[in-house]
Amino acid sequence: GGRRRRAGGAERVSLLESKLRGEIERLAETTGGVDFFSVFNDIDRSGSGVISRQEFLKMFKDLGLRVSAADAAAVADHIDRDGDGTISYREFERFCLKRDGGYASSSSSIPSRQHKGEGKR
Repeated sequence: GGRRRRAGGAERVSLLESKLRGEIERLAETTGGVDFFSVFNDIDRSGSGVISRQEFLKMFKDLGLRVSAADAAAVADHIDRDGDGTISYREFERFCLKRDGGYASSSSSIPSRQHKGEGKR
């Protein structure tokens, strides 16, 4: 489209995180709720219990999200809270559940005060 402007680095990464979060949520939706663990295990092809940088980059390709290696690394750095170079399930889940006040766009209609089990059925 013609209205697309070049986003700055942080803005571009934030947009990418938002898109990624949406794709992961779509994949995680099951009849019984949301299953992030299955998605995590699909990304963790080696079965090591963590997502490596290579597995993370491959995930973008598998989802059809065009992204530079630098942008993918920037997103991975945000998710990798302890800086060990891999993404644990806890870090992955924290990223998936992040709503507002963080990197995700604040266009989410879900209130930030929502507790587990409320609202979504």
